[in-house]
Parts: sequence; structure tokens; C-alpha cells
Amino acid sequence: MAGRVDVHHPVHLAQGGEHRQSIRVRVGRFDEEHPVGLAAGLHNPWLAAPAAVSVLLTGWAGVRWVGRLRGALQRAVTAADTLASGQFEQEIHARTNDEVGDLMRALRRMQIRLGHAHSDATQRAADGQRIRQALDVAAANVMVASPDHHIIYANRSLSAMLSTAQ
Repeated sequence: MAGRVDVHHPVHLAQGGEHRQSIRVRVGRFDEEHPVGLAAGLHNPWLAAPAAVSVLLTGWAGVRWVGRLRGALQRAVTAADTLASGQFEQEIHARTNDEVGDLMRALRRMQIRLGHAHSDATQRAADGQRIRQALDVAAANVMVASPDHHIIYANRSLSAMLSTAQ
């Protein structure tokens, strides 16, 4: 199928709108025996082979990149789950200098901060438990109240005294 497309384009003056010239433009020739553009490349093995290799290499690189990203994100999820379970000893390593590496470094900072906070809270709880045990066996009457006058703690000696007073 061969053909020719011609376009006539009249040009008008701004003031009277009268016709001054006509432009004839040949847009292209479409011929099945002599294809042009992409169609020509598909019929020529010297042009089609590099295009196919390029598509294959791009696909292969994309699959590898997605695999690496998936593995890095899985390591980040595992690290976050470990932190959520209260285990702060696991080493978190950032292997890359991209956004995933930034995420892993942020998880590492969070691990350090949470580990210190957990250690401090554990130490304070142990200290509080030792004080409570000492006050429980003290012979003196001891009571601790909140600022709004609610009794938080009363030792055994105070509890025994209040029981006999009733």
C-alpha cells in the first residue's frame, strides 16, 4: 500500500483575512515494501539484535535491582521485628549508601537509644524493688502518697498498726 499525504494550509493576513498563499506539505510515503522507522528496524537483523539485547539486559538489571531491594527491605523488617520483641543485642549493618542504607542506620540509632532506655528502666525497676523490700521489713510505719493524697505504698508495719486501730 503506497500513498502520499498532502496538506494545503492557507495563510491569512491579520487585517483583512484575505488569502495570500497556500503551502503544500508532503508528510510522508507509506510503502509496505520499504518500511520506515521502527518497522524498518524489525525487518533488519542488524538493528533488531541490539534492540533485543538492550531489552534483555534492562530486564535482567531490573530483576537484580528488585531482588536486592527486596532483600534489604526484608533485613530492615527483621531488624524492626527484633527491636519490637525487646532484643537489642543484634547487630544492624547498613550495607549501602542509599535510602535503604539510611533506613538501616536509623534502625541502628533506634536500637541504641531503645537499648539504653530499656537498660535504665530495668535498673530503676530493680532499685525500686530493693527499696520496697527494705521498707516492707522496716519496723517504722512508712507510707508514700501521691500529690493528690492517694496512698501509693504502705509498709507492713503501718498496715498492722492501722488494722489494730480499727
